[in-house]
Amino acid sequence: MSRILVAEDDEFFAHALKTILEDYGHEATLAANGKIAIEILQSKEFDCILTDLQMPQMGGMQLAAWVKEHKKIPLIMVTGFAESIDTEKALAGGAVNLIFKPFADDEITQALKHALNTSNSEKSVELESKYVKVPGTILVLGGVAEFNLYRKFEGKLTKLVSRGEFFDPVLSKIQNSANLYTEKENLSKILPIGTMVAKASLKSTQISAARRAQIIEDMIAIMYARVENLGLDHESLNGPVEVMKCLTTSISDDAIWVLLDNLQKDGELLFAHTMAVTTLTLLVAIKRGMSITEQFKLGASCLLHDIGELNMDPKLTRTSPLLLSIAEREKLHEHVELGVAMLTKCGSIPEEISTIIMQHHEESHGKGYPKHLQEIQIHPLAKILRAVDEFVMAVIKIPGARVQEPLHALKSLHENKGLDIVTIRDLEQILSTRKRKTSA
Repeated sequence: MSRILVAEDDEFFAHALKTILEDYGHEATLAANGKIAIEILQSKEFDCILTDLQMPQMGGMQLAAWVKEHKKIPLIMVTGFAESIDTEKALAGGAVNLIFKPFADDEITQALKHALNTSNSEKSVELESKYVKVPGTILVLGGVAEFNLYRKFEGKLTKLVSRGEFFDPVLSKIQNSANLYTEKENLSKILPIGTMVAKASLKSTQISAARRAQIIEDMIAIMYARVENLGLDHESLNGPVEVMKCLTTSISDDAIWVLLDNLQKDGELLFAHTMAVTTLTLLVAIKRGMSITEQFKLGASCLLHDIGELNMDPKLTRTSPLLLSIAEREKLHEHVELGVAMLTKCGSIPEEISTIIMQHHEESHGKGYPKHLQEIQIHPLAKILRAVDEFVMAVIKIPGARVQEPLHALKSLHENKGLDIVTIRDLEQILSTRKRKTSA
């Protein structure tokens, strides 16, 4: 239902318009002239205005000029054939359409449909320019809000929680709120990788907005496609997908987008591996009830963890390590430090993210690489990434490797004492639960 303000001095015609609008499910409010219409507009919100051209005290052109300056509301001008009106002048003055009397009901409804669709499109663009969607998992823990939270409904935002306000995630007003937004200026508060947003707010010059959108779309498609064989349904991926959408749409550093563009173009294997690792790692984080900050750290680290492989011989990266010589495996190990060096050149990756990526092949018994760290020296999030990475390597086909059944692969990972046992158990529980749902 849309709210329509009708400015018309002819009482009979005004009520006729009101009846037409209400018959089509709209809410109509009447004003006898432009002056009264402005008074109403100053105290009530409307989605569209229908105004007559000739009215006492203030006519349609003056009303359109005021609306253009003070309100971003589509305005349709209604006029008779006998009235002289310059169409271009009316449109330039703020009208989005002209309707000539007499008219059929469907002329009104079609004009309104066009005006409201145009308005919603403009609101959507404005919304995207000022606000960013945040994951629903941000409500898991509750507590004191570090930023404003809004819910989107029919293209409009309603504030749910104010910054500094204590909120309980079980409150009815924020339950099941999938469309949550906050101001883009708050990105530095909600994203631990906030510095990935270009410090000078520079626009991307090498990777177009359309290409960035396509990369994100492909990422989401791979997240869904690559885990279906694990028994995971689409609904279970809502959390990870929300995190990745917020994370990737918030990146404006062109150097990062160049790397992601190359990752997507490199071929299915590396891209698919990256997104499978990202998805499962975020499922583990959500299962543990990790904060949104930790989820973003893991998401960013997973997304970029193997970026160094882009600059390596494809023979090394697309062949099972079991088929590589010792020298070739040592060469492949260089992808970790190479990737961190590439990210360092971008200048927008926080040190903690670089540390997690640098350590994602370290193992607690000191036999990992590149630094052969002991358990106490390894970042907790790097331990999660390492275990998930090893699991994905076992269940996604690469040339020369034997693909294992997921739960069997996890049992095998128990034998590797360098991997994080808690993460392996988390994966077992996630996959076992989904398997039971599938077979139920």
